[in-house]
Amino acid sequence: MQQRSTSNINISSAAAKLLQSTGISNSTDSSSSDHDSMNPNAKNNNNDTRSSLPDLLRDTDARFLAERNLNRLNNSNNPCSASPCSRSLNLQRSISSCDPSLFHSLKSTKLPPVAPCSKIPNDASRKTRKVSSQQEDVQSLKLLHNHYLQWRYVNAKAQASAQAQRGETERNLYSLGVKITELYNSVKRKRAELGLLQRLKILWTIVEAQMPYLDEWAAFEMDYSVSLSEAIQALLNASLQVPISGDVRVDIREVGEALSSATKLMDTVAINIESLVPKAEEAEHLISELARVTGGERALIEECGDLLSMTYDSQVEECSLRGQLIQYYQSRHNQRQEEQR
Repeated sequence: MQQRSTSNINISSAAAKLLQSTGISNSTDSSSSDHDSMNPNAKNNNNDTRSSLPDLLRDTDARFLAERNLNRLNNSNNPCSASPCSRSLNLQRSISSCDPSLFHSLKSTKLPPVAPCSKIPNDASRKTRKVSSQQEDVQSLKLLHNHYLQWRYVNAKAQASAQAQRGETERNLYSLGVKITELYNSVKRKRAELGLLQRLKILWTIVEAQMPYLDEWAAFEMDYSVSLSEAIQALLNASLQVPISGDVRVDIREVGEALSSATKLMDTVAINIESLVPKAEEAEHLISELARVTGGERALIEECGDLLSMTYDSQVEECSLRGQLIQYYQSRHNQRQEEQR
């Protein structure tokens, strides 16, 4: 019961302070003092007022709402006083600057009597201030938490978009790397083909330069072989004519000259043959290489012919398929026209 009475006293003192801040406490105090002077049963009236505290709180809530509306009007006129501190400091100024008809309506309302009570202790005021400051801190913490969550959402969204962009960039880079490797391999193949063609061109130029000499050798080969065979036959005949039995007398000097001339002739023939052998070997090598290249070119030409025949067949098939598609579309178009008719 003591706690309930103290809570009622605190509530009534808070209501009295609220009425005093709105400027209506004087009228209520005067009315209550007149009422106490006229009514000798003041204690009973105090008990009655304590029992009617809920009605008083409802009335004070209504007045507080009216004051808040007035403060909102003043805040709309003066936006600089939007904070709670500025509203509490400029309360009297806003009340004095408001429409007096509103105060008249507030003062004309009948207020229930308020029991006289002592001033609010310092501890209670400190507690209320602490509670209000705690509420403000809680509200500010909630706002900060909301801002924190919003920033987390924004950061997560930005991170997700960055990861998506990174993945897309990596895929693009991978595809570009694959294309670059394919291009590099194709360039290597083309370079190898180009080197082969350059070597073939060089070989062809060498063979083309040696072709006149080969033609001349083909023309001189028969005469050279004939002359060589005649020289061999003459040597055989000369050797047969030499007497080797009986009393043979010869001029050693003439025989030596004949043998020396024969050896000189054989040396010249051997030198000519030795000089022609490397050319003949080189010509043989070039001819074999040319034959090999010609065989490869012939194989490529045959493959090209096969590909051309396949291309011709595929072209014929494509033309037939196109004709069938045209006939099919034409038949469908005719069917639609008939259905529309």
